[in-house]
Amino acid sequence: MDELHIENIRPVSPDQEALETITRAIDEDAKSVVLIQNDLLKAQRDQVYRERERGGRGEGERGEGEGGREREGGEERGREKDRVVHSYSVIGYDR
Repeated sequence: MDELHIENIRPVSPDQEALETITRAIDEDAKSVVLIQNDLLKAQRDQVYRERERGGRGEGERGEGEGGREREGGEERGREKDRVVHSYSVIGYDR
C-alpha cells in the first residue's frame, strides 16, 4: 500500500478494503511465523543446553582442538539473533 501512496494512487473503496484485508492477513501470518521461529530457536537452545549438561556436544560446536567450544557457542547465539532480527525486518517490524 505504501507503493500506491508513493505513486499518488488512491484505490476505489472496494479495492481499498480488499488491500487492507490482505495486508492484515499477511501481517498476522508474518507474526505467527516469527512466533514459531522463536519457539524453534528456544527449543534448539534448550536441546543444546541439555546435551552440554549430559557432556555431549551441542549442534555446531567444535572440539577443544578445533577452535574451542566457548567461541563456537557464542557464534551460534549470534546467528540465532541475526535470524530473529532478519525475520522482523522482512515483515517490516524494524521500523
